[in-house]
Amino acid sequence: FFFPLPTPPHPIRFRFQLLVVYRYRYRVAMNHPFSPSPPTFSSDPDPVPVPVPPPPVGASVTGKTKTKTKKKKKKKCWFICLIGILGLYRAVYHYQHQLISSSEKSLKSSAWTSAHYAAHVFVPETRPCVESKTWGVITTIFEVNEAVRLFTSTFEDTCLVVVGDLKTEETDWREFELIQSNVIYLSPDDQKNLPFAIVKYLPWNHFGRKNIGFLVAIANKAEFIFDFDDDNHLNIRSFAEIENMNVVKASSTGHHIYNPYPFFEPEVKGKEVFCWPRGQPLQFINDPDTFALDIDISTGGKDIQVKDLAIVQSLADHDPDVDAIYRMTRPLPVYFKRKDTIVVPPPKAFVPLNAQAVIFKEAAFFGLLLPTSVNGRVSDIWRGYIAVRLLWETPFKVGFSSPIVTQYRNPHSYMEDYIFEKGLYEKTDEFLKALAGETSEEDLGLDQTYLHLISILVELELLERSDLELATAWVSDLNQYGYKWPAVTNHYDAFLPRTSTIVDERFIANENQNIPTVSKFQLGETFAEGVLPIRRFVIIGGQKIATLDLKEATQCNGKCLENAECDAWQLDNEACHLFADSKTQPLDIYQANDNDPQFVVGFIQRRAKVLRPTSSADDTIISKRVLYILHFHHEVIPHAYKKIVNEILPSSWQSNMDLVVITPREIDLEVYGIHASGSSLRNPFLPKSETSRRGANGQMSLPIARAKFPGYGGYLLVNDDAMLKNWDLNPDVWFGDRPWGTFAPSKYSKQKWVPRQIKARYPYGPYGWSWFNYDSGSAGERFNATRSNFDAALAALNELCRDKSITRTMDDSSLQEFCTNRTESTVMPFCNGKADALYVPGSDLGTAMSKAMTLFGEHDVFMEIAYPMIYNLLVPREKVLEMPYCDGTSNELAFVPYFQVTREEGRHLDCPVIHPIKFGKENAIVYWKEVVEEKCSWCEWKNENQTYWKIVD
Repeated sequence: FFFPLPTPPHPIRFRFQLLVVYRYRYRVAMNHPFSPSPPTFSSDPDPVPVPVPPPPVGASVTGKTKTKTKKKKKKKCWFICLIGILGLYRAVYHYQHQLISSSEKSLKSSAWTSAHYAAHVFVPETRPCVESKTWGVITTIFEVNEAVRLFTSTFEDTCLVVVGDLKTEETDWREFELIQSNVIYLSPDDQKNLPFAIVKYLPWNHFGRKNIGFLVAIANKAEFIFDFDDDNHLNIRSFAEIENMNVVKASSTGHHIYNPYPFFEPEVKGKEVFCWPRGQPLQFINDPDTFALDIDISTGGKDIQVKDLAIVQSLADHDPDVDAIYRMTRPLPVYFKRKDTIVVPPPKAFVPLNAQAVIFKEAAFFGLLLPTSVNGRVSDIWRGYIAVRLLWETPFKVGFSSPIVTQYRNPHSYMEDYIFEKGLYEKTDEFLKALAGETSEEDLGLDQTYLHLISILVELELLERSDLELATAWVSDLNQYGYKWPAVTNHYDAFLPRTSTIVDERFIANENQNIPTVSKFQLGETFAEGVLPIRRFVIIGGQKIATLDLKEATQCNGKCLENAECDAWQLDNEACHLFADSKTQPLDIYQANDNDPQFVVGFIQRRAKVLRPTSSADDTIISKRVLYILHFHHEVIPHAYKKIVNEILPSSWQSNMDLVVITPREIDLEVYGIHASGSSLRNPFLPKSETSRRGANGQMSLPIARAKFPGYGGYLLVNDDAMLKNWDLNPDVWFGDRPWGTFAPSKYSKQKWVPRQIKARYPYGPYGWSWFNYDSGSAGERFNATRSNFDAALAALNELCRDKSITRTMDDSSLQEFCTNRTESTVMPFCNGKADALYVPGSDLGTAMSKAMTLFGEHDVFMEIAYPMIYNLLVPREKVLEMPYCDGTSNELAFVPYFQVTREEGRHLDCPVIHPIKFGKENAIVYWKEVVEEKCSWCEWKNENQTYWKIVD
């Protein structure tokens, strides 16, 4: 019996070891003449001999003692020996029985002990499966079932790691481990002894214990990990069958969500049904753009092979991975008709991955980590969304395959599932916005980007601090065991996901309301690959004339992107028209008085570039920079433009700023010392001449610049006839997270609508400030009669109050005052001001302001009305800044404060923003040069032909 034994805490083996030890120690204590050497076990690599005590008092070396004492000791000896022999017999009997039932497999093959760690990490060397590159991982609290037996018998060369928990049937799994040499069961005690950094961050009784199994596989050089649930029955005989599946690409609809289930033709009892995966945001379930069945026929998927897929998510027949809402309201079981196919989601589309049956290849192993601060029914979905977002940065893709498993579900309560899934229903939309809103930095590896994303989710309280600690330990473990992170080959810019539609049927009962919401476009819509915001509608005869279907627009957009010469596209009666360089072929956006308005809904602007001082590093982080948007309202005067860009602005430029020029028509940048091609950014919604006041949509310039060049810490829009005294402006105050403009904030009233009278003046608004009285760019209630800016502002304000993607950023007092308690026939805030400069931060507040500018631009609200209205609507009181703006005349160049400053930040500043200053006139250039040289200590006037800028994308 004294051969080395394994040390797992199996009750029978452990008792047998104790009996051997106790038998030896008894013989020593009794001075038995035939005491053997101390027993050694594999768990004791350096056994310490038990010291032999001296003979009892009165005993001789020959063992002779007094007769009376000897009899008592003999009785005690035989009594204890009898108990030991009986216990030993029982242990040996059960031990031999287990040897027979395990088909003569060595006991050492099931040992989880450091004595048997050899060629492979944390796995006994006698396990034949450790040589495999394919591993499976499950966690369970149930006993061994038929699904697991099927997996282990079918895939004998695959190691299956079973991660136990406190509730797991350990005895059953230990016996199964003896029978199946390709099974490795990790008991709670086994897990505690593993040297992984993540172990101390994993809670018990949580789905996230699986993370330990993933690391065991990765540490043993796995190349392929099948993460599945223990109630999924495999339908394939080899994973090689997946390699032979047909790969296709789903066509893009421009939506940030993709539901692959309808593509695979789900059926219940032979009838087609509609279903969606767990984790699909509820507000988009019925949105047809999320489950378009069209396949990208440009390549037919031939440019993608299975080897390009880092993750393959299998669907499941019978009881697929759907949420509790589906299970409680829709029919089951569901079977998918389409077989032997893998569909690749569209670019920049999030897809919900689950842990029911998913294959991770080595390139995606980093994405296996399950967060533990959320319920298990949320954890795998959010894990998948994080992995999908990070894979966009790599050459690898994600695919959904026809079912390779059939699920016969373990016991579940649908109502409990619903409760556990509440985080998915309530927070997934916000979770995806957080992922979409991050622009990857070019100087960061994928491991750093991964931790950055987790930290953002923690900051937004979508995950907890413990998840960041777990993720940090996970990255450390991956690096410790030689994981090779995939290379970053792409850098996706932040984008604004689509928001849910606001349903308002009040206009049905209101005979005077004649603006049906027929457009499918979402506010501030941005297409993939740098295509700028579209205009959703124009107003003709008091009605919204919507653009064509989003699907058609997306297809037209795709055609333009594929054509290297295409710069803009337009839909006309379902026909897609492509336009070459808009510099040589200018496009009119719409004809306001035409029965059939034509307007561009997408423009690429491939040549538009940003200018950056040559002194700035190439790897500068744009989130710490400000984009200065030089805004030309009308046609550009060439010599004035060159002076502004090459001499005037560089002479007092702040080093943390980049420059983009925005114009009604595209122009060449013409920068001194630069021969590279580049053009201005174009705002096609601007009026084309000084006499055209139609809308004067300057506010569209900021959303356009933000869409084309996302990720900046702030966006500063400045008209071409205004100037900033940069030397007086503290960047931490004036270019931080607080917006400001050239108008008096928090000064407004209210004005009720009255019937329009076509005359020179309008019946409301200050007589001396008549922008509310001017026509907007859209037709009014009577056909061919243009409506006023007041009508346009009222319509935009009412629509804004119904858009939750904007109103959620408003503080409670503003929401109550301007939306809840305001009647829809009243403009409040009724205000005005100058629109010569506007700063918007790159934060969520800035995003909401940009969306509001797009909305007011669609309604053709003049920008000197739009800016102050949007500011007072959205900016919280604690973030209000007053910019001491000074106005004057271009001839006299004498500037006086436009309003009285009441806040501390700007009281000491002397006209830091002035207007108008027309640099087409020589006296303006002379004046500004004198100001710069007299007031700025660090400025240096730039002479003609000095190289100051470099062009960046």
